[in-house]
This record gives sequence, structure tokens and C-alpha cells, in this order.
Amino acid sequence: MDVFNQSAVLTNFLVDAKFNTISGNGINGVAITNSVNPPVELHFNNLYDNSDNDVLLAFPLLKKKEIPSQNVNAQNNYWGDATTTEMNTGSNPKNISAIYDSFDDVSLGTVIYDNWLINKVPPQATGLVNGLVFNDVNKNGVHDEGEPGIANWLVVANGGNADSATTDESGNYSLYLTSNGSYALSQVLQSGWLQSYPAENAPYEFDHSAGDIHEGNNFGLYRVGSISGLFFNDLNTNGTKDEGEGALVDWKVILGGAKSETLSTDETGSYKFENVLEGNYTVSEILQDGYIQTAPANGQYSLALALGQDATGKNFGN
Repeated sequence: MDVFNQSAVLTNFLVDAKFNTISGNGINGVAITNSVNPPVELHFNNLYDNSDNDVLLAFPLLKKKEIPSQNVNAQNNYWGDATTTEMNTGSNPKNISAIYDSFDDVSLGTVIYDNWLINKVPPQATGLVNGLVFNDVNKNGVHDEGEPGIANWLVVANGGNADSATTDESGNYSLYLTSNGSYALSQVLQSGWLQSYPAENAPYEFDHSAGDIHEGNNFGLYRVGSISGLFFNDLNTNGTKDEGEGALVDWKVILGGAKSETLSTDETGSYKFENVLEGNYTVSEILQDGYIQTAPANGQYSLALALGQDATGKNFGN
């Protein structure tokens, strides 16, 4: 619900309010007067710039009815820039003019504000999906202790709309969904990485209805390396590519060892084996008629590739 210029009064029922914008009211934004246990839940709402209080807990007015102290979980809401700045000065907000709660009157119970939002919730948001993108160092598909999150990684939810988010410095992401329906959630794979979880590069698939929060959708990724080089026509037979010595196009190059693969050089004489795991490898060529190999000296390269290493300069002269 979007509430402007009137107060949202929540009374005599279990409160579970998500993805609302309540702003610019001439009185209170949200007035909770008599909600029963379990706790009131206010999450992912925009609650700011209301004339009196953004949130008013009015239980002292009802003490004669012996209403128990109220617990309110108000994590993950946007309170406006000024209020958020005040909140960030301590573990809990105290004496904040925009909120009347247990810090103003201890009889009101406990209000939890940590994990408040820095940015506004998009007004079209109907729900949320979150998770972690992490470096799965041991490639077991599990986020183990010591495996770090990966920052600045794009996560996309394709469904009624294409919604996306980028991971923060800890690898966490929160992605707002802007329509109901079926979604496929995936990470956008970057060069030098492969996905370990979900297995086989699969996305998460789920159905979304307004107010749903889909948690714990983690992606495990691990580093992979590459081996690359150049084939050149070694006119002076010195084993080094000199100026004026052209490329050898469409020559076969063979990777052997922990991974086996055969490639052909491109129009520049270049080749590159990608997504190569750590291990021991050889790189050799298939010599064509009329040529004598001049580099490498022993006819092939042997190397131990480290995790995520890009081994370059494995050139062949003929």
C-alpha cells in the first residue's frame, strides 16, 4: 500500500507490513495501537517525512487493558536520509524525533532497528530475493568457513520483469522484484570463473507473490585459468617472433594433461585454452608439411598451472 496525507492505523490484528510507502502525512505515518503478539513485523517499507512520527507505538494509552509490552521488528526499512544517519550513530536509535518507541517509553517493549536500509525501496517493488555470491575455493558447492564473498557481481531475476542487483563488498545482494509470477534467478558469469553451485550452471526457479521474501539464494563460483600463445612464421629461424614475421593461421594446437583439448589458431595466429583448472599440462602443435619447428626448443611446453593462473606467451615458431 502507498499511503500519502493520511495515517496508517494498525490496530487489533497481527501486523506484517512489507513493501509500502508511507510518506508526507500530516500526522503519524504508522500508528500501532493494539496489535497482539507475536511481534509486529515492519520490513522493506519507505517510512519518512511524516509530520508527527513515522512510527508511533501508542501502548501506554492502553495500559488499563493490561496489554503486554509490544515487540516490534522494524528491520530493513527506509527512514529518510536524516533518520538513517541518526540510526547509524549507535546500535539502536535513541531520541529520534521521527520515531516514538521504547526508547521514549520503556513500557512499550523492544523495537529492533538494526539492518536498516540506506536506500529507498523502489515504489513498484512487490518482494525481495537475496543471497550471497562466494568464492568456492575448494569447489565443493558449499560456502565453507574462510571462503570470501565476491563483490560487484551481477545477479539477474528474469520473470514478469528483468530485475537485477550487484553484490556489495561482502558478496551479499538484495534484489527487489517488481512483478508477480515465475522467476529464474542467475548470476552473470565473468571470464575466469565457473559456477559450482547451483550445479551445472543452473538458475534458481521460484514463483513469486506480492510480499514474498526469498532468502538464501547463494551462488558458488571458483577461479579457472587459461593457456595462450601465438604461432608465427620464423623466417630467420631464431626462435623469436621478430618484426615482419607473419602469423600462422589455422594451425592445430593440442592441450594435454588434466584437460585435453585441440584448437586451431585464429586469423592473428593466436590461440587460447580457457576454463583450465589447476594441474599439470603439455601444449604441443601438429607440424604442417614444409615447415620445421624452431620454438619451443624441446618441441612442446610443459607447465604446472596454478589456481586461476593465466599462462601466456606459449608461442610456436615454424
